[in-house]
Amino acid sequence: MNELEALRERIRALKSERLEIIAQPLSRATVQRLTERVVDEAHRQGKRALGIAIARAAAGQALAPLSVRASGAIDGATGTAKLSMDLSPLLVTLLGQDRVKELLLQACDDLPEGLDPPARILRLAKIDADLEALERDEEDRIVELENQGVSIMRRPDARPELIIAT
Repeated sequence: MNELEALRERIRALKSERLEIIAQPLSRATVQRLTERVVDEAHRQGKRALGIAIARAAAGQALAPLSVRASGAIDGATGTAKLSMDLSPLLVTLLGQDRVKELLLQACDDLPEGLDPPARILRLAKIDADLEALERDEEDRIVELENQGVSIMRRPDARPELIIAT
């Protein structure tokens, strides 16, 4: 009976780990790299937009370095307008690329470490294989105990195909 409980505990632990991995499709390192690229691109766009605003002012047009353009779409069901504005280029450029990057990377520190995509794929495959083996061992043990006259409740999430195959 202790062997069965040990098997079930290992199954629970692997299923829990699998859910954690699935819940975080990107690792902290991947999110950090993505964050750096997004901030760098926003800074490039912001510098360009501010440069255009300054050039227009030099050409005698109104100086409007803080103006932003937005795109909107009408939602036919409610007749409301959805408005989308990306202030990232302007904010990153005005607040400073390094400072914004530092703040966003600090926020990434709160993420679990996670796994990079290749390691994630390999770990999920290993968990699936281990779960298959453990669940087969569990069912074999249940059948052994039932043959000895011991009544055992199967886990509610036990895989029917493994029960039928035994």
